[in-house]
Amino acid sequence: MTSSGFYQENKHKFTDLFVNSKDILLIEFNKTGAILYANRAIEELLDWEQSKVYELTTSNIFDFRISEVERILTDKKSYFCEINLINKNKEFIPSKTKFMKNDETIVAVSVPLFGDYEDQKSTSKLVNTLDIVKEVLSHQPDPEKDVFSLLFEKIKELVEYDQAITFLLEGDSLVIKAMDNIKLANRNYNKLVSAQDVNLAKIIRHRASILENKSISLPGELGIASATVPVSVAAVPLTVREMVYGVVVLINNKHQYDENDVKILETIVSAASYLIKDAELSDVFKMQLRVLKDNIRERTRTLELIKEQNKKILEADRIKNEFLANMSHELRTPLNAIIGFSEALKLNIFGEMNEKQAEYVNDIHSSGLHLLRMINDLLDLAKIESGKMGLNKEIFVVNKAVENSLNVVKPLAEKKNIDLKASLGRKDVEITADKRKFQQIMYNLLSNAVKFTDENGKVTVKLTSKKNKVEISVKDNGIGIPPEFHEKIFEKFQQAENSVSSKTSSTGLGLTITRELIELHDGKISVKSEKGKGAEFTFTLPKV
Repeated sequence: MTSSGFYQENKHKFTDLFVNSKDILLIEFNKTGAILYANRAIEELLDWEQSKVYELTTSNIFDFRISEVERILTDKKSYFCEINLINKNKEFIPSKTKFMKNDETIVAVSVPLFGDYEDQKSTSKLVNTLDIVKEVLSHQPDPEKDVFSLLFEKIKELVEYDQAITFLLEGDSLVIKAMDNIKLANRNYNKLVSAQDVNLAKIIRHRASILENKSISLPGELGIASATVPVSVAAVPLTVREMVYGVVVLINNKHQYDENDVKILETIVSAASYLIKDAELSDVFKMQLRVLKDNIRERTRTLELIKEQNKKILEADRIKNEFLANMSHELRTPLNAIIGFSEALKLNIFGEMNEKQAEYVNDIHSSGLHLLRMINDLLDLAKIESGKMGLNKEIFVVNKAVENSLNVVKPLAEKKNIDLKASLGRKDVEITADKRKFQQIMYNLLSNAVKFTDENGKVTVKLTSKKNKVEISVKDNGIGIPPEFHEKIFEKFQQAENSVSSKTSSTGLGLTITRELIELHDGKISVKSEKGKGAEFTFTLPKV
């Protein structure tokens, strides 16, 4: 059963200390006593199956005192008491339990009392941590500095410290965002994390917390000087979805921290991590808006700033791709009309044209075709990048599909007197693929080969059938591609720099789309070429 209320609203932020704990019981129930949610401890402590908690009520979990607790909560927001838990065998387990009331539900956190604890203060701290987490999650601080002051304030309620500092990661460097009772000689602090920084590497790369009580080395790694030698240091990472983006460090000059202190610190910092990240992203959005309003005339600088910030905001790219895909009809319709009418004029359907008119109409027609090809390429790429390019797979004979592609480019080859040859091997080789996209791959490679091959040149297509795949190569003896451009030509809007590419009309997307379509079929493409010695593009596709 799906829970609601407080847990449902905050489950993506709740800390592992409570949600995944085997020792601390977390339960949510409604005003009628029906259990809505229980963490793993329901199985570990009470032997009830976690998946069937919705069949239970509070009377199955708590002793008779639960009725008094529910009565008290009609007037109070929270209540702390000792109450017995009841396991599946109807045995009592003493506990200290914190009950917290929300609009529709009640959340209970129970710490079992297995014998006498020597340190009741530790138990109390663990229970009180939930209150702190709830306050942090419900707080919406603005501006950013309030986030860090809230963090230090809430930490100090449960974990004492003499000095505290919060770092955020910017690339491979740590920068200070907030500190309490620390004075630095260098106000422009910037710590580059290196392999020699053992503790920092452990925190950042392995998302591990650090507790130092004997050999204190972390302040030295951070370059924090102090007149008093620290007695204990605790440091935990700031994380969002397993990504470390900062570090919180506490220094105590009088007392040593223990593992419970670290757990509490981890819990509070985990809850605050989202608020800090939200504040950081909020600043990013505000800065982008300010730059767009105030620096329209400085387009180059503005675009660079936006580019850097949009590394954190990939959503903009998704919106762009969806826009391009949805605009296909509006862009193609007028172009088709321009191309169609210019073709009609070229055929003299509306009467003879003089030489100048014919030249202009021919320019309109060729420009329209070029623009349509460019739009089709852009739309194909947008669909691929947005994940909307589907494959309509079918079984077909690959030899015939290659021959059809050769027939399409044959007129282009004949204009330049290029010898177009094919070595297709067996004629019954079948593959399962999207036939239209396969022919698009072949056309892109063949038309490129013809385009970049001089008159009286040669273009050869070879098909090889292997055990689980087919291999197709398109080879020409044209101008070739320098080795330094072998990767670049597969990138968007990129071409090898040569005299032919500068004279021919091209979007620079053909090979990009070709590689993407091949990889959609789980295939691979490679190129062998040297300048002036032709080029050979080879791609493979699985048969099934």
